[in-house]
Amino acid sequence: MSGYTIKVGNYTLLKQIGKGNYGTIWEAMNTQDNKKYAVKQLNKKEILQDDTLAENFNAEVGIMKEIKNFHIIRLYDF
Repeated sequence: MSGYTIKVGNYTLLKQIGKGNYGTIWEAMNTQDNKKYAVKQLNKKEILQDDTLAENFNAEVGIMKEIKNFHIIRLYDF
């Protein structure tokens, strides 16, 4: 990523901190509050083409919206 900046909504992606089967995790800076967050990047086209992936994604988002626990990463934005 050297030499250019990637912005997604209110977030500036700083560096990749993880990668899995379904996406990439980035360390990102929120341009509104200047705090760092983890941003999960997914391939929307891939998810929309696979009913099981779409169902799993929607379930994950629904669960993460409800969880408020010190030991579990909180979903701040979607």
